[in-house]
Amino acid sequence: MTNPRTDYRVKLLIFILILLTFLPWLGLSPFNTKGEPREAIVAVSMLQSGNWVLPVSFGAEIPYKPPFLAWCIALFSLPTGEVSEFTSRLPSALAASAMAMMMFCFIRRRTGSMALGALTALITVSNIEVWRAAMACRVDMVLTFFIVASLVLLWRYRDGGYRGVPWLAVLCMTCAVLTKGPVGMVLPCLVAGIYGLLRGDRFLPLFLRLVAVGVAALVVPLVWYYAAYQQGGDEFLRLALEENFGRMTGTMSYDSHVKPLWYNFMTVSVGMLPYTLLALLALAAAHYAGVKPFIRGWRSWRRKLREADAVKLFAAVAVIVIFLFYCLPKSKRSVYLLPIYPFLSYFMAILISWMAVKAPRLLKGWCWIVALGAVLAGVAMIALLTGHAQAWASIPLAPVNMAWLGWMLAALALCAGVYLWCAIWMRRADWCAGVTVLTLLSALWLTAGGLLPSVLGAKSDRPVAEDIEHMLPAEAPIYSFVSEDMLRYYTVNFYMHDRLRVYDIDLPLEGYLLTGSADVEEWNRIYGDTYNLEEIRRWDHKSCDTKQNPVLLRFEVRPELLAD
Repeated sequence: MTNPRTDYRVKLLIFILILLTFLPWLGLSPFNTKGEPREAIVAVSMLQSGNWVLPVSFGAEIPYKPPFLAWCIALFSLPTGEVSEFTSRLPSALAASAMAMMMFCFIRRRTGSMALGALTALITVSNIEVWRAAMACRVDMVLTFFIVASLVLLWRYRDGGYRGVPWLAVLCMTCAVLTKGPVGMVLPCLVAGIYGLLRGDRFLPLFLRLVAVGVAALVVPLVWYYAAYQQGGDEFLRLALEENFGRMTGTMSYDSHVKPLWYNFMTVSVGMLPYTLLALLALAAAHYAGVKPFIRGWRSWRRKLREADAVKLFAAVAVIVIFLFYCLPKSKRSVYLLPIYPFLSYFMAILISWMAVKAPRLLKGWCWIVALGAVLAGVAMIALLTGHAQAWASIPLAPVNMAWLGWMLAALALCAGVYLWCAIWMRRADWCAGVTVLTLLSALWLTAGGLLPSVLGAKSDRPVAEDIEHMLPAEAPIYSFVSEDMLRYYTVNFYMHDRLRVYDIDLPLEGYLLTGSADVEEWNRIYGDTYNLEEIRRWDHKSCDTKQNPVLLRFEVRPELLAD
């Protein structure tokens, strides 16, 4: 029996390691893709307008997603009164941390293995896909937490004999629907239903229970949809139907992330790195390490489903059902599959435990690869600091010497990699596997706190926004024009606190225009007979949103047209 004090200390250590993987680095990299500022601007508009139902950005643009993420960002930003990169990414980081700790507690309680639970939690936060999503201001990580939490709670609901109403599961599914739409309710109920049928539950009672739970989870979101429709009208309704149903049925008015079937297999393989390499090494051991008998034993799955280990079966059902669900629509993205990663991490933890006994040399080979990666990351950071130290000066951070932080993180990664190399020669395979995961975390800290801020900072449009703010008076009307549909200067607009307005049919008499070097000609073709243009500034920098060099112009209606 585990000592309660030891149990508490392990939980605390795992929790600290997870928080260190995300929280200290959230505000270091400026926004450098259109996705993050597009979500953050909604929270900016909420705080500025006081409209928490359907705030608009760019003066008229309706949000593409329900408001739960924006609510979280706005609430986290209230103490400072300003939305920042840190507060924008904080919901995703907290969601990933909570999900990993939940998996730790779930696996620990259901299997009785502290090591297996800890390994599952650390693998969950250290694979590439989850780590990347947890560091981004997007709805996907928050949605993933609520889906995974709903799955665990519905599993407990069945394990308890379907007694009462699973209000926590209903609450989690409600939040999931308010994050991205009805898929946040459909997926947990679908997985729970298929799992129940495989365990011998009768179809009709199970179906009715899950329908009741699903309907209860839709009550609050329907209130919001009605309130949003009252404000947005038919335009909001069209957008909501297209995003939630058109995306699944392939009937959207535009192509959105259309990918072939094999794309999902490829993204999971890449997303689980570096653990995918370990799985490949395990397959390579099939002829001499006992993998074939292990696989062959599961070929008689039809006779073993009801007697199978409940946690393993539930995790397998979650992975298979969610993966196949997202194979159906034409629109495919790697982040759609995020809910399967905690369960894949559980199976990866089992694989590591198995290889420590059956194929220790192959496991140590994988440890050696991770150690080499940590050393190379440390060397890359040192090269950056010694050869491109000026890159640090352009990163607005807390008042600390960021060069010293870079040196510290590089030293930590180097020491961890070297120590792991020594452990590979002197320690058992299971010990090396644990050290390897910690070494991987040190490499991720270095990447998030050292490499990415200096690399991605050069891509951001933040300097463009700062230049415009300094050049133009605060009351000056600023418009943006992008010829390609669905594109906006989201990054510039975020750093200008939603000052930009889309140039549309309500033609202003005069003002300032932000557009791209290639879009100037298109604007002239459409509006050139109406306005005089004066170029104020052209940046030698490709916008991270439009991939064109931004150009700032001053326009005014031709005098002869005013006279008419």
